[in-house]
Amino acid sequence: MKLKGDQQTSRAINRRLILNLLRREGAISRAEIAAITGLSPAAVTFVVTELLEEKILVEGEASPGAPGRRPIPININYAGRLVVGLQLKVGAIDCVLTDLATTPLVTRQVAVPDPSPQCTVEACAKAVNELISDRGAPTTAQLSG
Repeated sequence: MKLKGDQQTSRAINRRLILNLLRREGAISRAEIAAITGLSPAAVTFVVTELLEEKILVEGEASPGAPGRRPIPININYAGRLVVGLQLKVGAIDCVLTDLATTPLVTRQVAVPDPSPQCTVEACAKAVNELISDRGAPTTAQLSG
């Protein structure tokens, strides 16, 4: 059964397909991505180029050996983005800042003196700012959501 959708939906599906493949398989070439996913080489190149520009993917070194055009491995740039995790508890929030491989970079606990929603939201915002500050990462205005 073929799914119908607009170009934006197809692009989003192709991005997920490629990213999931790279998560599962590790670094592989564009040609291997096309062969495994069934996407056209042009579709793979288009999506990979977008993801490289967004710094979500990185290119590796071409493997030496065979004559002709050598395949360049593509992989996820696990250090290129940061993720914040918050666990709400009574009176506190446990916080962690990780890379895309979920490697903890900074952890801390922030007190929540008042259990009201407003105070909890403010404590979460404070926690995110402190995590980023501790890591020396870009300001919250530069983070993608």
